[in-house]
Amino acid sequence: MKYRPNYPGMFENLEAAREHLDEYVPWYNTSHKHSGIALFSPQQVHDGSWRQVHRKRDLTLQKYHSKHPDRFRERPTTPAPAGVVGINHTSHAIKTN
Repeated sequence: MKYRPNYPGMFENLEAAREHLDEYVPWYNTSHKHSGIALFSPQQVHDGSWRQVHRKRDLTLQKYHSKHPDRFRERPTTPAPAGVVGINHTSHAIKTN
């Protein structure tokens, strides 16, 4: 959060911090594309809508590969989110897809 351009650095009071988070959290969960989850938003991964976007990305990449195979060493693969995610999870991991 502190690396975002609109991060104020310090908040004047608790209400100002809450107001900032009221805007930040929905953006972070629905609009921000995370490199750790293959450039999908957390909401897309949570609700499964990433699959449709992934299919479109993969189709586009494979079409490009078919037209320009000389630009690739091998057939490209389109990144997808991990099948199992969690914080400090053990063998009782929860699957997301």
